[in-house]
Order: sequence, then C-alpha cells, then structure tokens
Amino acid sequence: MLEQSFVDSYSQKTPPWGFGGLGEIVFLRTYSRKKDNGDNETWTETLQRVINGAIEAGAPLTNDEAEALFDHCFNLRCSFSGRSLLLFLRSLTMADGHSIGKEVPCNILE
Repeated sequence: MLEQSFVDSYSQKTPPWGFGGLGEIVFLRTYSRKKDNGDNETWTETLQRVINGAIEAGAPLTNDEAEALFDHCFNLRCSFSGRSLLLFLRSLTMADGHSIGKEVPCNILE
C-alpha cells in the first residue's frame, strides 16, 4: 500500500498534462470520482485509489514498485486503462467475498 506521506509529496506538483491543459480537463470530466464531500478527486488521489485497489486485489507489488508505478503514472509515462481509473474502487475490490480484479481491467494483474 502507498504511504500517505509519499502521496502527499506529490500534492504540490503538476502532472505534465499536455495539449494546453486538455488532458486535465478530460481527466476531471471522465475519470475523477466525486468524494464524500462533493469535491472531485485529484490526480494523486485517483492514482492512490487505483494502485492501492490493485494491491488489495492481489497485484504482487512491493512498496518500492508501487511508488515507482505511482511516479510513472503521475508523470504520464504510463497509465492504467480508463476503465480502471474510473471503476477501481478500494471499497469494492472484494465484493461479496470475490475479487473483482478479473472484471476490472488492470494491466498489473494480467
């Protein structure tokens, strides 16, 4: 699992969205989920949710590997599928006692 202090170290950084900021607009419109307080997730919160969810679903990542993956995704050098960004919820990784890792595309698990 990603340490909160590691994720927080990215909170003041800006991802290289590209396309004059269009990438951020697409992320916010399409993949950022609403939080309980009504705000949208930030890019760092989405990555934390998806990576921790993948680990909970059984992705064999060490802490160093999870942090490297986070850094690569944050800097847009790699990414999860859009469906994973949208649907991979930590709270639903074990629905009814079954892993949904096979139902939610996540290249780490394949």
